[in-house]
Amino acid sequence: MLREKIGEDIGYATIEPNRPIIAGARQTLVITYYVGKRGIKRGGSIRITIPHTFTTPQINEFCKDGFTTAECSKKEISLSIRLESRIFCAYRPELSHSGAFGKSVFIQVNNGEMVKGDFIKIVYGDTSYYGKEDWGPKPPKASCVSGKYEFTIAVDPDGTRSAPITGFFLLKKSPTITIIPGRLKEIIPIAPSNIELGQKIPVYIISVDKYLNPLKCEDSAFTVRYGLKKKVYLSNKGILMLDLTPSEKKYAIYNINQSEKEQVSSNTNPIKLGRYMNKENLYWGDIHAHTKYSDGMSTPDEVITYARDIAKLDFAAITDHDDIGPYLSDEEWKDTKKVIAKYNV
Repeated sequence: MLREKIGEDIGYATIEPNRPIIAGARQTLVITYYVGKRGIKRGGSIRITIPHTFTTPQINEFCKDGFTTAECSKKEISLSIRLESRIFCAYRPELSHSGAFGKSVFIQVNNGEMVKGDFIKIVYGDTSYYGKEDWGPKPPKASCVSGKYEFTIAVDPDGTRSAPITGFFLLKKSPTITIIPGRLKEIIPIAPSNIELGQKIPVYIISVDKYLNPLKCEDSAFTVRYGLKKKVYLSNKGILMLDLTPSEKKYAIYNINQSEKEQVSSNTNPIKLGRYMNKENLYWGDIHAHTKYSDGMSTPDEVITYARDIAKLDFAAITDHDDIGPYLSDEEWKDTKKVIAKYNV
């Protein structure tokens, strides 16, 4: 969790467009911070963290991607803007960096004072300084990974850096955007690797976009090939029940082709046949997964559920950082252990 304290009466923020964005799409984002009761005095600042995997913001070259600008609703107030992009997941109080997973944009009030109702508009991916030529700057590229992303915002109301930890107070609620998968690009057929003769083979079809984000399962016909043999199966809730093909080989790999709509095909993982490896079984897993408690996404429960129900892994481990970035709180560590114990029953 972020160790910075949540501030009182320091305002709120919005982000536009307020709609899902397709993974990897280019999109200018407008973040508007509205000042709270405490106001912002001369020397005060706001900090916005652009999530990692989005285009790195920059302020020096309007003709390049990621150009970021800021303006105040009070025209007589001047703002200065700077970036801290050398780090993206570490507590660096001397740099006022919170440990949030991303690159930080700092906007400082140079003169005057902002009061409740005033606002600062930040344009991440400002292309208005250039023409509309195809070779001109493009809006920033959104993350290629689907999920919810927070643009963490914090405030130093008076420029004294008096808030604990980094000198900035967190907003109670920072704006978020949701990244959704794109179009179907390929399928990933997954089967258990330990099958005995006479058993049906359950093959789970995972449909993904070009960035491997999973899509909603849609049942259809699939042509299954093994050597020179082929047969058409209909999936049921994303599962094909294949007949095991007798073979002299120690393992089998099936080619699965989705024959309806967009044609995509792929091979299954190796399936162990009969007594190959004697009583030893073959399992698949991932022993390095992070959650939102450090620099990943989702809760421990969601991560383990994804590993089991979507990726169809046999085992998985959560390995959140506890020495860089958002440190694990006692509550988060207890929750992680509780979740793991629940799934290890």
